[in-house]
Amino acid sequence: VRAAPSSQQLHGIDLLDRTGLCWRLLPEGLDEDDARMISARWLQMLATYCLPATDVVLLLKSGYLLKRGGYNTAFRSRWFVLSSDFKLRYYTDDTASAVYKGEIDLRAVDRLRDSGGSSSKGSVVCFDRDIVLSMRDSRQGRVWRLQATDAAEAQLWVELLVQLVAAGTGMAEKEPPDERSAVDDEEDTLFEDDEEEDEEEEEREEGEEAGEAAAEGQ
Repeated sequence: VRAAPSSQQLHGIDLLDRTGLCWRLLPEGLDEDDARMISARWLQMLATYCLPATDVVLLLKSGYLLKRGGYNTAFRSRWFVLSSDFKLRYYTDDTASAVYKGEIDLRAVDRLRDSGGSSSKGSVVCFDRDIVLSMRDSRQGRVWRLQATDAAEAQLWVELLVQLVAAGTGMAEKEPPDERSAVDDEEDTLFEDDEEEDEEEEEREEGEEAGEAAAEGQ
């Protein structure tokens, strides 16, 4: 039995029962902030009142960050959601109709460093608003560059990320590398190409914008 934030529906909660059936709950609120708070409260209550064997994933932090593309190096605003299952998911925005764009598996982070160049596997001091995550996993072998609104906000993100990176690294050393749940395998099948499609889509949009600007100049 598992309860976790839905990756496909922002503010949604997916409940996986013992038969393998997934139930999706969509909390409603007066506005987006209220819906987000209600979703977080439901997960907290499930963690408190469900049987100990139930795996409940909690929401740790959410907010807008700028994400630099892998192919198109321009920064784009994305709504990021950090949860206790070592996933940093991101969406187009924070509305109920937001589109899931991809995720970062923090268990595959090799090091997390600030823009000043210092690096550490266990802790980091953020001197600027840039956050850099280097991946060791072969499938996610890339460097993620994120940017917060200011240094203080970046520090809040970094503190939580460091804790999860450290915990995820410890779990990865204890667990066999091929030990994965059916839910993880299903998510990989559905979304393993989302990041590449996201980058290609952004590159196409940038090309169209450049073409329109050139046409207007003529």
